[in-house]
Amino acid sequence: MTQNNLSFASRCHGRGFALIETMVAVFILSLGLLGMANLQIKTMKAARSSETRTQVTILSYYMLDILRIDNTAAVNGQYNTNGFACTASAFNALTLQDSSRKTWLEDIQRNMGSSANACGQIACTTNGVCNVDIRWDDSFNGGNSSDTFSVSTRL
Repeated sequence: MTQNNLSFASRCHGRGFALIETMVAVFILSLGLLGMANLQIKTMKAARSSETRTQVTILSYYMLDILRIDNTAAVNGQYNTNGFACTASAFNALTLQDSSRKTWLEDIQRNMGSSANACGQIACTTNGVCNVDIRWDDSFNGGNSSDTFSVSTRL
């Protein structure tokens, strides 16, 4: 009888050991899955930030194309915003220049999310050098709270 009791005890001990092994394996698997989920979230934020930067680049070149078309007015400073403009209503849209700036700024605010932090600046000098700057808040996408993209060209 002692032999039967011994084999029963060893069988129970083996079952408990398998349970502990299973629990450890599930714990390690859950850590791996949490790591993969975190990696997926970071990848999605980076992709959104990259998409935002692409939109900023397109909008900057859009304004440069407008400045090239109407280069006489641009060189005379009629497109200049005198610093960052953050509200499209600042341009009354009665002239071609105001209408272009208003549409451009509305596009910036529509594509960059928060309209309070999405601003644009145009500065053209009399020698034909124009700078176009766009500032936006990229903190939601894992970027800086105030990113700025600048492009400069000679008309």
